[in-house]
Amino acid sequence: MEDLRFLDLPVEIREIVYQDLLCTWELKHNRERAFLSTRFNNPTAILRVNRQVYYEAYDYLVKHNQFIRVDCDGISIRSDPLGRQILPVTEVPEKVSQFNGYVARIKWTTNSDPLRKGSRKQYMVLGRQFPDILKATDYHIMTQWPAITMTIIVDPISTNRAEVTTTSLRPFQTALLHTIPTFLHAFPGLSIQGSSVSRNLAARIIHETAQPRWMTTTAALSDILWFKHNNDRLGKEANFVSTNTAIECGLKTIEYMRSSPAWPNLMLSGGVSFAHAVAELAFELRVGRAQRALDAMERSQCRRNLVEGFAEHVDADLGRCLLFVPSHNHQDTWSPSEEQVAVVMCMSARKHRLLLDAESRDSAVAAAEHAFQMFPENEMIRREKEAIAAWSGNVDRYLNEVWVSNSGVVLEMWQWWEQEEKSCDC
Repeated sequence: MEDLRFLDLPVEIREIVYQDLLCTWELKHNRERAFLSTRFNNPTAILRVNRQVYYEAYDYLVKHNQFIRVDCDGISIRSDPLGRQILPVTEVPEKVSQFNGYVARIKWTTNSDPLRKGSRKQYMVLGRQFPDILKATDYHIMTQWPAITMTIIVDPISTNRAEVTTTSLRPFQTALLHTIPTFLHAFPGLSIQGSSVSRNLAARIIHETAQPRWMTTTAALSDILWFKHNNDRLGKEANFVSTNTAIECGLKTIEYMRSSPAWPNLMLSGGVSFAHAVAELAFELRVGRAQRALDAMERSQCRRNLVEGFAEHVDADLGRCLLFVPSHNHQDTWSPSEEQVAVVMCMSARKHRLLLDAESRDSAVAAAEHAFQMFPENEMIRREKEAIAAWSGNVDRYLNEVWVSNSGVVLEMWQWWEQEEKSCDC
């Protein structure tokens, strides 16, 4: 039996797919779980399948959809370092200006990044991507540029599409506004304008959006865990740059949380156990990033400049992993466990091994041995102890064979190691 292709389906079935991908919109999150809770969806990807699908889907999209116009000043909805993006229907200024029938217009700007200020972009996006636009705004507020303003204008619909009227789309416009406090938190830069919005509704949405970001300890921990899970996902792709970004955002979230007005209430409800849980997540994020940098060092052997650059990242994170963390009023403190100390010691020893730091060989061997004695059941520590022992033997061989045999002329150790690696590969 031959495989059934998408274009083999009746056009009525294909239109159901187009309807579900491009036009259907519903809110599936609540305030407690909405912050960066999912990756952005990509409903317009179907437009790139082939020419016939493009024309069919685009025609259906235009005739059966609701659109939002987004004007960005200093921010781009298409640049998200976490690997997510909103794909607009069009971003050609001429087409955007000629587009009619959009249910809302968003003006999005930042005043705190002079390098990007003045970089103006216009987009026409699907109405169903409004939650993604709000998540992008929330992301920028949290991690990038706090000085963001967002104006949402909701006016009567002006369009030549006979099936679209202001009356038929008024519930959709209202639903858009009710979505805002779900995805935007602690945001004082929102304004809502337009003759299709009641002043009372606009005032209530603005007030709810300005409420503290974290109402419960569960929501606060979920936000940090999102970045940790994203780091784990990106780590599987061996992408140090993206992983570094995800972890940096998670650490910024923790700093923002501890200094925010919501922290005293979170501490009151969660107590020391909550503060310690946040500290544990901070430790895991830093160790995770150091581990990715160490893996990058391993992959970059024979490229000394890269190895040394990644080693600086390792030092920066490991140097802060074992710090005591005040939990509340500087009274109770979090401190790392013995196993955590052993893991950090082992990772530091691995850094010296990957740097081919012969001068630190003895301390690296001692650190690996000590870590193994503390936790011999840890597989990572055991493997590193064996690797460092082998490296120590190579250092001895280098000193005895290479240095002596060259009558005192010390061969560059990195070049020697590269030759050894090539001979092993053979």
